[in-house]
Amino acid sequence: MDTVLVDADVLAQATPRTVLYLARSLADRRFRIIFSPHIEAEAEKAQRPGANKVSALRQRFGWNIVPDHPDISEITVADTNVKDISILAAAIANDANYIVTGNVRDFGVQDLVSYSMSAVHPGYFLAQRISENAYRKIITEMAARRAKPPNTELDIHEIEISDELPTLFARYQNVFGPAISKRTKAPLKYVFRGAICVTCGQFSDGISPNLGICSECLSP
Repeated sequence: MDTVLVDADVLAQATPRTVLYLARSLADRRFRIIFSPHIEAEAEKAQRPGANKVSALRQRFGWNIVPDHPDISEITVADTNVKDISILAAAIANDANYIVTGNVRDFGVQDLVSYSMSAVHPGYFLAQRISENAYRKIITEMAARRAKPPNTELDIHEIEISDELPTLFARYQNVFGPAISKRTKAPLKYVFRGAICVTCGQFSDGISPNLGICSECLSP
């Protein structure tokens, strides 16, 4: 089973976080989600006022929290942003295959290849991992839990998924009927970096740098 370390920016946002956790058991290739105390603390700093704290959600749902790296000075880096070395170190310490993050460009290609992992945008990761049927189940469950708008499948899909997980929205755009993207954010520049295929979870020297998919998975 693949191990996914979730970065603070993703953990702090309700929609990407919820879709990821609901997708764990529905994905074609299942995965486990982890984060460290440092990531949890950074996520809580970034949460909206009044939002349910990540630590409270973790305790309520039994989410996996893992140790931070005991000494990040031991980690040799070449091209990762200094502020994200602690995230990379936590991924290394806990044998993560992927860092799921909205800041893919902050993780250096050389470092990711050296430590046999990939950094992937959550929408792109999910688009490669869940089927149309699984996506339907996830959005339907999210809608059933809500009393306030957006609380229909189409509204959640058009408003929240298109804005925060645009690649996932694009893959299943018309699954709830004709849908229009209501994205308010700038287009994504980076969705993948690294050496682990986002589809099969295998290390590959022949991985597509733009798609993050190995030649075997790209073959018809």
